[in-house]
Amino acid sequence: MKRMIILLPGVLLGVLLGTVACKQDKASPAPGSASVAAPAFVGPRWQMTAFRLDPQTDFDGDGKLDTDLLSFMPACDRDNALVFDPAGKLITTDGQITCDTPETEAVRGGSWTYNYATRTITITHGSAGSVTTWEVADLTSQTLTIHATVTEEGKPLRTTIVWKAVP
Repeated sequence: MKRMIILLPGVLLGVLLGTVACKQDKASPAPGSASVAAPAFVGPRWQMTAFRLDPQTDFDGDGKLDTDLLSFMPACDRDNALVFDPAGKLITTDGQITCDTPETEAVRGGSWTYNYATRTITITHGSAGSVTTWEVADLTSQTLTIHATVTEEGKPLRTTIVWKAVP
């Protein structure tokens, strides 16, 4: 259980706030640009429905490998959603359950760009300026599946996060 408490926040922050730093590809159209149609992830509210790690890890110390870390997240975070605004702004919306811990704008907001050639979303988080890169594995009007890599205890972990469009 202690391992879960120590590692899970780091993994979550790594995925959501600073997975892989990279430079913006100058050849990619800017969000809101009329030259290319916006990707299907632009506009809808996206709520996380799965959060998997590869290799699987025993986070709760019960001797079994955990396959989906979503169950380890507090309910107040599981019902939150992301919105990729057409103008390139990333908006985090709270669900019906709110967390008691205040979050700063540096964590909650940010901007995004999309590289059509590499199918990557690059997110810059608010005033903190940390950068996260998501590889788009699957995208429909109802589902967004991304891959990202985090490093925990010196080991790279590949994450797969599935988001569902919600009203």
